[in-house]
Amino acid sequence: MAKGHKVMLIDDDTAMRGLLYDILTKKGYDVASATGGEQALQLMSKSKPDLIILDYYMPGMSGLAFLKRLRSFDTELPVIMLTSFYEEILEHEAKKLGVNEFLRKGVGVELFIDSINRFVDPKRFSQPARSLKGFIMVVDDDPKIREVLKKFLTKNDYDVVCVDNAEKALAKIKERKINLILLDINLPGMDGLTALKKFKEIDKSLGVIMISGNTDVELAKEAMKLGAKDYVMKPFNLEYLELSVLPKIFLCKS
Repeated sequence: MAKGHKVMLIDDDTAMRGLLYDILTKKGYDVASATGGEQALQLMSKSKPDLIILDYYMPGMSGLAFLKRLRSFDTELPVIMLTSFYEEILEHEAKKLGVNEFLRKGVGVELFIDSINRFVDPKRFSQPARSLKGFIMVVDDDPKIREVLKKFLTKNDYDVVCVDNAEKALAKIKERKINLILLDINLPGMDGLTALKKFKEIDKSLGVIMISGNTDVELAKEAMKLGAKDYVMKPFNLEYLELSVLPKIFLCKS
């Protein structure tokens, strides 16, 4: 439990703020919530938190504007910024203002809590390394997708490698045993379905889960016929991946 650790939650979205408040209090955190930057600054004048969880897009004072005010009097307080999607310019500016980590809204509960504990309860992360559950390869030409999946899977104790095309993936398969592949169906060069066929020719027991932004039912059927274990749509619901993707690796290993 995180008894005694104070977290300030700043988000103008009532539903999101309520959800995160419930998650954090159930984990034992002392939580103060604010609907915006001005209210948060007022609360901080009375009680300093150990960590701030900050939404970027807020009416009035934006997340970056709040950070500038915060860093004018406190340069050390850890800040986790919540965003709906990856924005390179935003994250670059926020990092210059001392944001410690970025989390996408919709991230799994375990990943969310682990990120918080890393800053407010570091002793929990000085334990001996846990054994890895298996080896997963992510094959996707979108660097944002690779970033999200690698962070999510690594924090769930999986060994992860990411590549941006099927040709590189084929080379990796020949180098070492892989338990599960998350394979984008739309890739430059060799497409996902062709890659799936070649993967299965090399290792029939290899577990492959297709990922796509395309809702084409026929593509999904074809992938399943070729041996895919599942067909997951973008954008990802990481809680679904946690419940659906991760258990499948055990089926692939057994």
